[in-house]
Amino acid sequence: MADVCDVTVRQLRRRITEFVTRSNPAVQSVVETLKDLRLRGWTAFIFGGIPRGLLGEGWRYRPRDLDLVFDDDHFVCFESEFASSILRRNNYGGLRLQIRGAAVDAWPLSATWAFREGLVKNASFERLPATAFLNFDSIVVEAVPVRGTGRRVFEDGFFDGWSQKPLDINLEENPHPAICAARTLRISRRYGLKLSYRLCTYVWKVLSGARLDEVERAERSHYGRAVFGTEGLRDARERLEKHLSSSSLPFPLFPGAPEQVELRFDTDTGTRREETSWRG
Repeated sequence: MADVCDVTVRQLRRRITEFVTRSNPAVQSVVETLKDLRLRGWTAFIFGGIPRGLLGEGWRYRPRDLDLVFDDDHFVCFESEFASSILRRNNYGGLRLQIRGAAVDAWPLSATWAFREGLVKNASFERLPATAFLNFDSIVVEAVPVRGTGRRVFEDGFFDGWSQKPLDINLEENPHPAICAARTLRISRRYGLKLSYRLCTYVWKVLSGARLDEVERAERSHYGRAVFGTEGLRDARERLEKHLSSSSLPFPLFPGAPEQVELRFDTDTGTRREETSWRG
C-alpha cells in the first residue's frame, strides 16, 4: 500500500502544479486566488473536493469553490487583506468570500469544528484530514509550498478509499448531518462508489429522521443548488432501507456510474493504466 500511496501522492502533486500553472479561463479565478497566497507567503492547505477532483478527473475538473484552512496567524492577515471580499462570517470564525469571481471558504486551523470540540486531538495540518466526515474527503494539500520543497500532502484513510474500497465514514460526529447525507449521495453518484454498511445506516437515519425538504434546503444552502430534490431523496431512502433489511455488504446506491474507462499512459509508473471518466 505504501508504494501505491507514494505513486498517487506524486500524481496528485503533479496535477495540482498543472492546475495552478496552466492557463484555463474556466478555473482562472481559483488559480489567481492561489497565486495571491504565494505572493504573500501565507501558509494554507486546500481542503474539500479539489484534491479529490484533480486526482479523479485531471484537467477536466472544474471546482465549484475553494476551501482554505490557514495557519492561525496568517488567517488574520488574510482576513484583513481581503476584508472587502467577505460576504459573511460564520459562528466559528470562518469566512465566505468572493475573490475575483471565485467562491472561497476560509477558516483558521484552530477553528476547525472537530478540533474545537476535542474530537480530534493535537490540532495541526497533519491531523486536519482526520476531521473530515467521509474517507473520500480526508486529504489536504498545501496550497503554496515553500520554494525548494515538495508540496505537503496529508491524508487519513483517503488513499485506502481511493483503492476502490467503499465510501465510508471517517469521523461520524458532525454538526450538519443533513449536509453529510447530501454530500454522501453526491459523491457516491459522481464516482460510482458503493456505500459501506455503516454509511448506509447513517444516511438512512438522516433521511428517515428529518423532513426531506429540510435535507434538500440544507443541500441547496451549502452547494448552491439541490441535485436530488425530495423525490430523489425519498427514492434513496427507500433503496437504503431495502438494502439494510437484507444485507450488510457495501451497497451501490447509484449503479451505472462511472460512465467509461480508458487506457492512459501513466508517466509516474511508466505503465498503461485504466483511467475512469466520471459522470458529474
